Amino acid sequence: MIAQSRRIFYKIPLFYTPNLIMKKVYSIFLILIIIIVAYALQHMWLLPTPQGIRVLMYHKVSTDKTDYLTVSSSQLESHLQHIQDIGYQYITCQQLLDFYDKKKPLPPNPILLTFDDGYLNNLELAYPIIKKFNAQATIFIPSNFVEKTNGWDNGDDPIMSVMQLKNLDPSVFERALHSHKHENYQKMSLQDIEKDIALNIAFFEKNNLPFTPVLAYPFGGRPSGKAFQTLVQVFKNKNIKAAFRIGNGVNPFTTNDLYQLKRIDIRGSESFDIFKKKLAKGRHQLIK
Repeated sequence: MIAQSRRIFYKIPLFYTPNLIMKKVYSIFLILIIIIVAYALQHMWLLPTPQGIRVLMYHKVSTDKTDYLTVSSSQLESHLQHIQDIGYQYITCQQLLDFYDKKKPLPPNPILLTFDDGYLNNLELAYPIIKKFNAQATIFIPSNFVEKTNGWDNGDDPIMSVMQLKNLDPSVFERALHSHKHENYQKMSLQDIEKDIALNIAFFEKNNLPFTPVLAYPFGGRPSGKAFQTLVQVFKNKNIKAAFRIGNGVNPFTTNDLYQLKRIDIRGSESFDIFKKKLAKGRHQLIK
């Protein structure tokens, strides 16, 4: 019995030697550090705040409803209040073009507000809030749906009429292109895209609606590779100076690619903390 106890006693220190214990502690510590750093990177904590031009992308505004494409009036007001508190200064798409094309200076900390689709609620609910903060915003119009509803989503949200678009307060709103049929350009032939852009422009010209010559890709979609380069030439031929994707990032002050400008998608389904992180970093997660 005593001999058996001695054998057990001598086995224990062999398994739990000081060096082995230190190695295990070090391994656990290293794993924890890796986890913490990975988590911090994923949530953008360790990444610097990028310098550049922020472009925010909104869609619908509601008195109380919030979802992926809809912010509430109170959310929009809190967003613009935060933007003001941080010290960002609003610009228009025309100022953006003048900066990139003609080197005209922008104000410090420039930010551009955009609203896709021309929803009537942009006029009824967003307009008073934007005006309250002395802000400006660009509305991208899919011309085939003016005075109708968001049929591309099988929705029933009304789109502004020609008269409402014409009477938009020019000190607040700027009109721009968002295609004619609101179809995904990534899934269309170049020939069909060119026809669609021509119809979009023709709508503005027919109705004597001034617009800034920039386009927001429907669904953020666009062709890639050589097809995209051909599309850029189509844009240039039609005097379209820039185009916006989504991308969730901050646009650098120096770029040669004005046809893939990034926008930060703002969602009513996300928290105010996420909005602040997106505003600062361009996105709230490194990898979705």
